[in-house]
Amino acid sequence: MKNQQIEIIFARKPRGVSKRIQSKTWSRWSHVAIIDGDYVIQAIGIPPVKLALVLLGIINNSTKLGGVKKTPLKEFLNSYKETRRAYIYGDIEIARQMIDVVMYDAWGIVGLFLNRRIDCDEKMTCAKMIWLCHSSTRDSFAHRATPQRILEISSDVRHEEVINYV
Repeated sequence: MKNQQIEIIFARKPRGVSKRIQSKTWSRWSHVAIIDGDYVIQAIGIPPVKLALVLLGIINNSTKLGGVKKTPLKEFLNSYKETRRAYIYGDIEIARQMIDVVMYDAWGIVGLFLNRRIDCDEKMTCAKMIWLCHSSTRDSFAHRATPQRILEISSDVRHEEVINYV
């Protein structure tokens, strides 16, 4: 397992599901992703109408609907006008291996709102993906990961900045 510094980015939108997630998790942020060069690795949610169809079993969940994706950083920043960067230690390869393979955890997001554990270990939400990459967190608690909890275990200082400061 590699233990290197990983740059992450928190984001939020001023309305909709973003506001509900912020309220439910007592966080300023509703989304978190990993910066990987000129891209971000993120777990993208399923659009609301299709999410309802997945939850009702009318359509099958798939990586085409939502899941771990690699998105150009510029496109990400255009989608979220308010962002904040931070750093964690961990293994970015874990997230890279999930790209276009791991589906979005539709039940996990419902469980967040119901205060119930009804998530699926093999599927991802944005915070769960970051949690699993972090080197100092227990995988068994990944289902409880939220952007706020990720913020609490992150640092605002890049490692090189600490070395240069000392």
